[in-house]
Amino acid sequence: MIIRGPDGTGEPRFTPTIVAFNGNASVGESVEAFMITFDDLRVPHRDSCRTNLCDYELLVLYALARLATYFPTICLISDGGKSSVQ
Repeated sequence: MIIRGPDGTGEPRFTPTIVAFNGNASVGESVEAFMITFDDLRVPHRDSCRTNLCDYELLVLYALARLATYFPTICLISDGGKSSVQ
C-alpha cells in the first residue's frame, strides 16, 4: 500500500499540527483525503472521509482509533459496517 498527500500525490503530512493523507491517485486509489488539524480539536468539528474501500481505509481507521485514545470524548461514526474492513 502506498499513501500520498491529501490530493493523492506527493508525500503524506504528519506534523504536530496536521495529519493529512490519501490513497495513491496514480493507480486510482485516491478518493477523499483524511485530514485533521490541531485547530479541529479545539472547537466542535464535523467532517467525513469517504474511502470507497481503497487500501488507505485501514490507515484512516487506525488514525481515528489513535485519536480516540488521546481524546476519549470525541464521537466517531461510521457507515461502513463490518464488511468495509477486510
